[in-house]
Amino acid sequence: MSVRLNFVLSMLRIYTLFLISVSLLFFSFCKSEKKDSTTDFSQQINKSGAELSQIYCASCHLYPEPELLDKTTWKNSVLPQMALLFGLESPAGNPYFKMKYDEIKIVGAAKVFPSKPILPDTIWKKITQFYIETAPDSLPLIAPQQLKESKNFVANPISLNFPRGALSTFLGSSPNSSDFLLADDSRELFKLNQKGKSIDFWQLDNTATWIEEEEDGAAYVLYVGNIHPNDLPHGKLIRIDKNKQKQNIITGLTRPVHFQKQDLNQDGIEDFVICNYGNHTGRLSWYQAKEDGTYEEHILLNAPGAIKTHIEDLDNNGWPDISVLMGQGNEGVFIFYNQGNGQFKQDNPLRFSPVNGSSDFQITDFNKDGFKDIIYVNGDNADYSTILKPYHGLHIFYGNKENTFAKKAFFPISGLTKVIAEDFNKDGKLDLVASAFFPNFKTNQSVLFFENTTSDFNQPEFNIQTLAASEKGRWLLLDKGDFDQDGDMDIIAGSFTFSASPAPPKLLQDWKSSGISVMMWMNE
Repeated sequence: MSVRLNFVLSMLRIYTLFLISVSLLFFSFCKSEKKDSTTDFSQQINKSGAELSQIYCASCHLYPEPELLDKTTWKNSVLPQMALLFGLESPAGNPYFKMKYDEIKIVGAAKVFPSKPILPDTIWKKITQFYIETAPDSLPLIAPQQLKESKNFVANPISLNFPRGALSTFLGSSPNSSDFLLADDSRELFKLNQKGKSIDFWQLDNTATWIEEEEDGAAYVLYVGNIHPNDLPHGKLIRIDKNKQKQNIITGLTRPVHFQKQDLNQDGIEDFVICNYGNHTGRLSWYQAKEDGTYEEHILLNAPGAIKTHIEDLDNNGWPDISVLMGQGNEGVFIFYNQGNGQFKQDNPLRFSPVNGSSDFQITDFNKDGFKDIIYVNGDNADYSTILKPYHGLHIFYGNKENTFAKKAFFPISGLTKVIAEDFNKDGKLDLVASAFFPNFKTNQSVLFFENTTSDFNQPEFNIQTLAASEKGRWLLLDKGDFDQDGDMDIIAGSFTFSASPAPPKLLQDWKSSGISVMMWMNE
């Protein structure tokens, strides 16, 4: 996430931290590669704005093409924030204004915002002029599709009528049962059945962003710490035993949003991989379990924006590898190949634009050729550019034995933020379900079923359908489970109706009055 334009906008962005973010604070990644104040710019002063933008805007992430945003967004929102990262005066104001003292020390030590200009004003003016003059007046809209409603799924709304409205922060199926877990921003955790009846309840000490329940009823719970955009190390991983006693496992986390358990070094003790999403700072780390019950942190990627990990042996060397989807500027999929002895080799097979809005991914063998593929959605549409974007949607990348990936399909759909893969109709082919927290509300396409109709996997094809009653909530969370215990997978979604971007007033009122926190779509 990034410094907000005002306090209200700050309040809005925090609720999308576990989606994955379109933050344009990508230039913070360049702090080690920018020119310092003693650099001789005489050989660059005569270069064009286009040439200069390539030098200063593509040194450590994919180059942001001017046509990715409209003129107004570049001029009034993005460029003023970029100026701060070069130590220049900006209409965006003082980046430290709303930070606490301890946070200022952390961000200052990371040298996110230079104390003095590190780029001459003449060069910066050329860059800004290039972007404003070259960018389009507006972006083309995704053509609306006339989609039919799926007959495969029947909607089962669950109204919990929380006093503050639907503010779901975690949703997940319970192992070996038809129940599910729901955590909300009121620091409460429920176990519910498919009818919405409470089976169990825990009062949490903080907002939970990820939970792994164990078969005996114990659970690991990830606390975000301070949910507001910040870089303070106040997050932690705890364990709640079956008697509801809480134990700190790992502390000092920076706005963590996701974790996985895995014995990475094969010493017989499970380690943890945690996405410290952060704000200006952050990191992806694995925490090595010690025999005395403590954990030693090993940083894999020292940058903010880690959204979600996938752990699997991708190179078939017998050691589990770690894949991560990164947002927050340096967007892409990174793979850390496990070399054994606690060592990992980094690869970055997919890179995306710093304004792509990376949100979620799945790694699976979609085309049944024995090699892993990547299903990816991008649609985070908060922060500085809430305009609809034609490059948002669902992407399929086919992999090969070298674990390189080539795009095979793209389905443009506004605001997609979650995706799951499953053979819902049991025909031997993987279907997809995707949800949009930032949809085009005029199209009613917030939850879509991609029924796999592919006959030739060289060209994936789907019958894309809407799900009934998907307009009844703003779906931040998505999962699957056999909730009716009939042998096939159902779909479940959690609503978060505190609007992080504009939504029609009537929908806002409907969401509030209905009290719907969860929607189940039962697979018929």
